[in-house]
Amino acid sequence: MRPSARRRPDATSLTYLLAGALILGLALWLRLTRPYSLPVFGDEGINIHWAQEFAQGHDDGYPLLMDGRYLFGVLLAGLGIYGPLPLRFARAVVAVIALLGCAAAMGLGRQMGTRAGGLLAGWLYALLPYAVFHERQALTDPVMADVGALVVLFTLRAARPGRRAWAALSALALAAAFLFKPSGLVYGFAPALAVVCLPARRRMLGRGALTLSLAALITLVFLGALYPRLGVNDDRLRTQSLGFIQCPPIACRLDPAEQWRQLQNVAPPLPELLDVYFGWPLITLAAAAWPLTRTPARPRALFVLLFALSAGAFFLLAGRDELAPRYLSPLAAPLAALGAHGLVTVVRRLPTPALRLALAVPLTLLVLAPLANTVSLILRPERARVPAFDRHQYFTGPVGGAPFQAAALEIAAQDARPLIITRHFMRYALAAFFDPRAGRVLNPWEVRWPDVEERLAQGRALYLIDEADWGTPAGEARTRVYPYRKDQSVIRVRRVDAADPAARAELYAFVFPSPDEFRGDYAALAQALAAQTEAATLVTYPPSQLELLAGLLDPASAMRPTPIGGPAPWTPPSVIASLKALGEPARLHVIFQDETRLDPGRQVEAWLNVHFFRLSERWIGPLRWVAYAGPAGAGAEVVQAEARFGDGLDLVQIENLDPVVRPGGVVRLRLTWQAAAPAARPYKVFVHIVNGDQLLAQHDGQPVGELRPTTAWRAGEQVVDQFAIRLPTDATSGVYQFRIGLYDLETQARLPARLSDGTEAEFWLGGRLTIP
Repeated sequence: MRPSARRRPDATSLTYLLAGALILGLALWLRLTRPYSLPVFGDEGINIHWAQEFAQGHDDGYPLLMDGRYLFGVLLAGLGIYGPLPLRFARAVVAVIALLGCAAAMGLGRQMGTRAGGLLAGWLYALLPYAVFHERQALTDPVMADVGALVVLFTLRAARPGRRAWAALSALALAAAFLFKPSGLVYGFAPALAVVCLPARRRMLGRGALTLSLAALITLVFLGALYPRLGVNDDRLRTQSLGFIQCPPIACRLDPAEQWRQLQNVAPPLPELLDVYFGWPLITLAAAAWPLTRTPARPRALFVLLFALSAGAFFLLAGRDELAPRYLSPLAAPLAALGAHGLVTVVRRLPTPALRLALAVPLTLLVLAPLANTVSLILRPERARVPAFDRHQYFTGPVGGAPFQAAALEIAAQDARPLIITRHFMRYALAAFFDPRAGRVLNPWEVRWPDVEERLAQGRALYLIDEADWGTPAGEARTRVYPYRKDQSVIRVRRVDAADPAARAELYAFVFPSPDEFRGDYAALAQALAAQTEAATLVTYPPSQLELLAGLLDPASAMRPTPIGGPAPWTPPSVIASLKALGEPARLHVIFQDETRLDPGRQVEAWLNVHFFRLSERWIGPLRWVAYAGPAGAGAEVVQAEARFGDGLDLVQIENLDPVVRPGGVVRLRLTWQAAAPAARPYKVFVHIVNGDQLLAQHDGQPVGELRPTTAWRAGEQVVDQFAIRLPTDATSGVYQFRIGLYDLETQARLPARLSDGTEAEFWLGGRLTIP
């Protein structure tokens, strides 16, 4: 055999590889079995939603770098998260990635001692309550730690001569850990600690520099390649408003007092966390591993121990107010490896096989005792031992997903393509159970009422989910409740179908509630309305706004709040019928707010624009305030214009319904247009009230309140555009004329006109208005 030929693996090596594969299989099975036994967590739903937004190319559907979890979202999107069973799929992806953490634990155990120690480390990691609990969730912390553990392992492997490739692999793992979560920077400690702990410091210094520089380059190349798709900057990353992690105050602000205050909050729960998730026997053996280790493995054990201590210290110092146990994921693989190595080292220190066996059995059972909790974490996690923080986060707190998971699974069993409407902030947790191409989970403000009507007309139900008071009864068969905040609230699910007429009103009230989130805007609107001196009828559309606005109006206001909509305010015909019942008020003020969700064809506004005279429009926040003058009276003056604008837009006639108006009054006009040919461009109508070169007042807008743009006119069709113009209170007495024309909406250029006598002009001039 040539000296350069690879040596074939012997029977011992094959046995080791087979045992390692079995351990990895066990780890995978423990993380995949009963995938829904652990309730969905709020962050899981958010991670899945952002990944689905990325998969669809919606670059504005997630914050910058997905709040630091960017690689996880990109990975899930690339693997197919936009499809069936997204939560199960995402958890399966995490379970597969967890094999890297298990393999790293085996590798670290092997690097510190023997193959037996490596296998024991992998076995402990596979069964470790901490690892099993967190790697059964679609969260970035365990994924970051699984990839990051490879940095520690590869750094050890790179310590030997001629192993630069391991430094490159370590850089790749470090970049990935950082991109999965910024706290993955903690793995940057590994190259630095290698220089301190391992032999050949000059070599380790060079390879550490290679690892760090190459990791930075990989990160920049990755982010540069995806630069157009990094998300929307909401400044949360810069301000570190991302949960319970911050830059340590003592390092970033030179503030030891604040650091001490934070430590007093963060450190006390640590003993409980270590006891429940790792067990003190394992922690003790991990701490004893380095002192008990003999050379040449002693520096490696020190390196792994110092990394675990450095990572733990970093998260203690970086904790903000509380310590989330999942943030300590970087400790799992090193502690499993150190604990296994410590156990093997202690046992091997005994002089005889009998003594070794006598100690190994009880010591192993002692180490494994906390691992019995792993079974509970898989089968009945709500009854398992977990730290108080995690019990609140996952089971009893507001982001615990048990009621949402129960509701989602029950709905999924009844309806393969559900439409769920909820105003609860945990809606992404609900959506995580449904294929987004089939089942939809929407906020009320995302719902278009025609879609609701179409679904009900097809005989398909929809579901309303909200939070209700504790003790809310389930009621009839269509209502279910699930405990949420103990003794405070429940999650209520109501099924709505076309067979229940009363449910339609309930659905409307849910989708179009009183818009209290805009109370400040309604208060500003009420103040502006109070300044109106003319008596007027006030209505709102959708009608659900009126109660809030009326409560904010000054009782002495000239406005008369009037309800509209009748028994079916969700249908435009019912609203129009109630508008007809108003009679002919001289002034009508209409408040629109997101009305196209209820009336996408804008039927209500079109009716108003045809039967009243649009006077003004003003926006206050999301509220659109449109004032109308009342219908026509007697005494209109009609002028035949017979002017053609461009190649085929004819101004046929002008009706002035108020030929004599006092200063401050209103002039109502009705223009009749006819299209000789379709217009290729959108044009605006301008009407100037002039006396010679003096401009008194004007109107400017697309025809019929922008509802009939010139591009939509058909050849031969007549379009009636009516509106009102308010005169200044200081208008000078005299006789005025109307200057009427069209101009291009985009270029602002006026459309040339050919008048009835054949002359060309920029506008038609005529009519008569007298101000006494």
